[in-house]
Amino acid sequence: MRAFANLTTSILVLAAFAVGVPGQDVAPEGGDAVVGALDGQPVTADAFATFLARKYRNQPTGANLLGDLRDRTLIELAATRLGLSIDAAAVDREYRALADRVSSETDGKQTLEDYLTRKGTTVAEFKTYLRRLVAAREIIRLERKLPASAQVDDKTVATWLVEQAKRVGVTTDATLPKGVYLRVGDRRITEVAFGHQLAAGLTDQDRAKELDAMIKLRLIARELAANGLQVTDVDLDRAIALDRARYANNPRTKGIPYEKILEQLGTSVAQKKADPEFRGNVAILKIAEARFDDAALRSYFEANQDRFGESVRVRHIVVRVQNPAQPFRGGHAEADAKKRIDAIRKRIVDGGEPFDKVARTASEDRSRLQGGDLGFIHRNGRFDPAFAKAAFALEPGTVSEPVRSAFGYHLLEVLERRPAPEFAAARTRLVRARAQDWFRDVVRGAKIENRYLDAIRAEAAEAAKPKD
Repeated sequence: MRAFANLTTSILVLAAFAVGVPGQDVAPEGGDAVVGALDGQPVTADAFATFLARKYRNQPTGANLLGDLRDRTLIELAATRLGLSIDAAAVDREYRALADRVSSETDGKQTLEDYLTRKGTTVAEFKTYLRRLVAAREIIRLERKLPASAQVDDKTVATWLVEQAKRVGVTTDATLPKGVYLRVGDRRITEVAFGHQLAAGLTDQDRAKELDAMIKLRLIARELAANGLQVTDVDLDRAIALDRARYANNPRTKGIPYEKILEQLGTSVAQKKADPEFRGNVAILKIAEARFDDAALRSYFEANQDRFGESVRVRHIVVRVQNPAQPFRGGHAEADAKKRIDAIRKRIVDGGEPFDKVARTASEDRSRLQGGDLGFIHRNGRFDPAFAKAAFALEPGTVSEPVRSAFGYHLLEVLERRPAPEFAAARTRLVRARAQDWFRDVVRGAKIENRYLDAIRAEAAEAAKPKD
């Protein structure tokens, strides 16, 4: 089967990036509409949009959206100048032609809709992009006085966009007025408008998650002020140093320069310091340092040895099991998953294949990229209890029997055991854990309203009702 070898490059690029954020032509929610609240204090759609804009402007998601808004505006300006409009019928014809090509090039085994679904894009979103591509091609034909039947390829469209940007004038740098992110000709994209476009492109779940994060940051700011504290540059530098040390001490990232790690994560030290959520975490730690002295931390340490005591470095292989309550997570039927994990164990134990090599190809989670290495874990941490119990029962260098967790079947190999640290060595982790516990209690005591989360819950409740 051919792999869409002759499909228009821009179509594939559009399908790849039409996931959510970039370029949805969606009317923004009314700026003064209330989308949430903290203890009765409303959060408006404009405030939420501003939060998103500041969070994502310097991240890849924001850069993609700014590029999309630039190209969209260039096309709109040219279409207005030429009196051009693209009707739905023209877009539908282009879509059908492309769908026919996909079917032909895959011998009928794939549809364009299947391809878009795999990329996380709906047909409606894709047609939004397609409308712009159709418009750009028609603009080029009109400007160059080409016949209607003339083919305009992707390279020509890309070249035209560059030329149009030079002709009209595009600015995205610091010379723009405060609150303006992009200027194309005489059109300006403001911070709030940019944020509304980001919000329109998020899934319902992501909108709910982002709004929750924003409200919790407001709660942190309130607690910081109540304790008479503020986050300083010294606090941020210290937090960066701790973050740098954490990566340096992690077996999976040891030896990789910190700046390189951040680059791979799409950020930098400066961007990380400016990130609202990073600053929020620094604030929580500062409050915890002020609230909990060494005596309180030592008591907490002694009472939670299952979280701060002995640890083991473990790697694993997981075969996921289907969960009817989470149909989008994927996985195998119970019996099939058990057969798979048994076969994988046989390859390692009887066949002598290296655990990490098998993990890279057979494991069904992201840890496969590190050969299944999860680093050091504690008895009572973020892992399933059955998983942790099996890990601490193993001697280094041995492979476990299949272990069933809430996620599926695992094989575990312990690489190293680390004894419980002294209080002084564990103090930084203790402050972080105590801060998390404290803030969790603060959140529970606050009245948080999240309209997006309410809508998701209402939809789930409706779906759970018995069908007539």
